[in-house]
Amino acid sequence: MQTIDQFEDSLKICLWRRFQLQSYLPGQEAIVKHLHQGGSALVIRPTGGGKSLCFQLPGISREGTCLVISPLISLMIDQVQKLQERGIKAYALHSGISVREQAAIVKKLEQGLVEILYLSPERLCHASFDSILCTLKLSLIAFDEAHCLSLWGHEFRPLYLEAAKKVKQFDDVPKVALTASADYNTRREIIENLGIANAKVFVNSMDRPNLSIEHIQKKSDGLKQLLARIESISNSSGIIYCLSRRKCEEVAQLLQSKGLSCEAYHAGLPTPVRAKIQEAFLTNKLSIIVATIAFGMGIDKPDIRFVIHLDMPKNLEGYYQEIGRAGRDGRPAETVLFYSRSDKAILSSMIKTSTEDEVRQRVELFKLDSMEALCHAKGCKRKLLLLQFEDRGESQCANCSWCNNESSADLSLHDYGNFVLKVLQAVHESSNKRPLEWWLRHCSNHLEDFCPNSSEITNMGTYKSLKFLFHQMLIHGLVQLNLYGQVSLSQESISFLKSKHEFRVVEFPWKVATKKRRTKKNYTRKFH
Repeated sequence: MQTIDQFEDSLKICLWRRFQLQSYLPGQEAIVKHLHQGGSALVIRPTGGGKSLCFQLPGISREGTCLVISPLISLMIDQVQKLQERGIKAYALHSGISVREQAAIVKKLEQGLVEILYLSPERLCHASFDSILCTLKLSLIAFDEAHCLSLWGHEFRPLYLEAAKKVKQFDDVPKVALTASADYNTRREIIENLGIANAKVFVNSMDRPNLSIEHIQKKSDGLKQLLARIESISNSSGIIYCLSRRKCEEVAQLLQSKGLSCEAYHAGLPTPVRAKIQEAFLTNKLSIIVATIAFGMGIDKPDIRFVIHLDMPKNLEGYYQEIGRAGRDGRPAETVLFYSRSDKAILSSMIKTSTEDEVRQRVELFKLDSMEALCHAKGCKRKLLLLQFEDRGESQCANCSWCNNESSADLSLHDYGNFVLKVLQAVHESSNKRPLEWWLRHCSNHLEDFCPNSSEITNMGTYKSLKFLFHQMLIHGLVQLNLYGQVSLSQESISFLKSKHEFRVVEFPWKVATKKRRTKKNYTRKFH
């Protein structure tokens, strides 16, 4: 039996010999040791935080094959290639390889010659893989991009749940779920759906201080604003995200006409074309990618200097994951977000038409509201964003649009501290069991009790204004919401109740449309 020193030495030797690394990144070692000893875990680390090593090292240091469920073929190919370059016996089974290659990998599996096997959830759940799965000796089961396991997660995939059910039969095999962005509800669901109630949760700080969240601004003429921003950073490597494929094409053509090295990337392009564009970007033959969110997951390019969102993202988790693709080398990188009310209308329509499940639709619409709330929120943007992942910073960041006071100086702020205080007291008295919609109706019906000086709220539309205020409370962490839409108190709300702070909010981000009276025209009939 190994002593503790021998055990630790063997992992360090494996780290150096197999991965050519002399040391761990902060937080990695504890995860690796826990998994190597047979424990299960949920790992939350920011993009670029070294999640892959956390399962790869214990996966090959234990006896058997490490099974990795991953959502994208491009991500699997990239990781397998890097592992094979280090001499690690890693393979991926996916639709992009020939039948002969698949048969060769299966034969290696049967012979115990595969250290790490990457699979899509589709391949794992296919009936043809059942006979192979039951014969495997597994060292570890890893779910990469684990937010896909949760209905509350920002990229929920039903097949991930099926994959989780498939591997539940391996009770004695440690399981690890890894993601760069997951709030409290998402984490809870991941653990529940994987059946790892005793899993240890490892959460690294989500903060990326080198990322400047400098420009979150309202969109008037998006293309004009983009050109103004791109002038200073056009010689750098960067990603521009757009809502639609058509817009990606238009923006790419515009930038090309300005002499910039740029290509559009989206799911509508043939696979070989996408692969060629991605390879050109990774090898610095191409400077700028204009893409839908189809691009970027798992892309290991350390020198991306900027990420620009030309449209509002669907949710905070996706937004933070996308900007996290910049500055993975630790050097300063810039992020820009242009948003408008019309973006929200488009996204809301997309969610309603593409999501049949009522609960999932409600979750996605709530997340969209939270994304909009961040755009309009008063306060340090980084601090508010990190708060969504329960990462509570102590001070202002001095590296965001609010702290640098560029866009906040002229804003008209209103104190709704009394309103917040009365809402929190009412939530406490209700034992945290009422859904958000109930609170909106209740506050609307008893407006004078909650907001005596309610003329502005009434003028701007009572329900709409109250919804905006509730989402500002959510984004500031004063209340929290569970999967069933129930509002409850948080750590911040208890502090607020004790100290009765002010709660200053920007002016409502819309104007009441004044209806013009239509005057009747007098028409003189002509008779002939």
